[in-house]
Amino acid sequence: MGHAYLVAAHHQMQLLQILLHLIDDERNEIYLHVDKKCKEFKEEEFRQTVKKAKIHFIERRSVTWGGYSQIQLELDLLKEATNTYHDYYHLISGVDLPLKSQNEIYNFFEIHKGMQFVSYDYKMDVDDVTNRMAQYRLFQDLYGNKKSILFKLDALLIRVQKLLGINRIKHISESIKKGANWFSITHEFARYVISKEKDIQKQYRFTRCCDEVFLQTLLYNSSYSSNMYFDEDAKRYYNMRYVDFQRGNPYVFRIDDKGLLNSRKEIFARKFDYVIDKDIIFNLRDRITN
Repeated sequence: MGHAYLVAAHHQMQLLQILLHLIDDERNEIYLHVDKKCKEFKEEEFRQTVKKAKIHFIERRSVTWGGYSQIQLELDLLKEATNTYHDYYHLISGVDLPLKSQNEIYNFFEIHKGMQFVSYDYKMDVDDVTNRMAQYRLFQDLYGNKKSILFKLDALLIRVQKLLGINRIKHISESIKKGANWFSITHEFARYVISKEKDIQKQYRFTRCCDEVFLQTLLYNSSYSSNMYFDEDAKRYYNMRYVDFQRGNPYVFRIDDKGLLNSRKEIFARKFDYVIDKDIIFNLRDRITN
């Protein structure tokens, strides 16, 4: 039984070690992917970091922001993790930290057992979602940033497709939804997501930033939608992650935020940065482990 942590990391190896230390519990299994572009990663060091949980290292791939490679990574993590039954599967990044102890986390998910913790944007920008899905982003996984010549070529091809009236979503009958890509979901829904891999690839392979669309859309249009967790305080469907977009994109927490973070009811928070402020990282570590 227990929980599976699906960790997607691409830098900040010192912070990643602290994160793994905080989720190192005999009830957990950790499935770790470190981006192939990260040269500082040494697998043996992380094997030694984890003492109680079982840790699995996912075959490393180069993941590009906004590309289908992000969706494929989530599917890879889920496929590997669901080979063993877990009550919950938590997708977190390598710059996340838990705000609660493992006992508190287990108690929370036991109380809400069977619920799917997936966020939905309550004021979804329809044009934004349409652009993400309707346009062929042929080179998104290759260029990764706007400085590449492929970005300009991609933009040109999109203009051609618009002139030709190409629209990838006009034949989609299901309701399209969007939200944060980090989630905590049950084994049953995780297996359902994996069963839809071919459909996911067909619908999202040449799209942009649809790691924030595919799972929300699957959940909303499935029988599992009746078990989506609704947060009464936030007045929306919520993944129990605290992310501050008011002060940054997102904001990096600092030691001055320790009181705020200690008072939050969320299970996880992001993001943290070992270089910008390691004191808040150590403060959280010490509070949770003592």
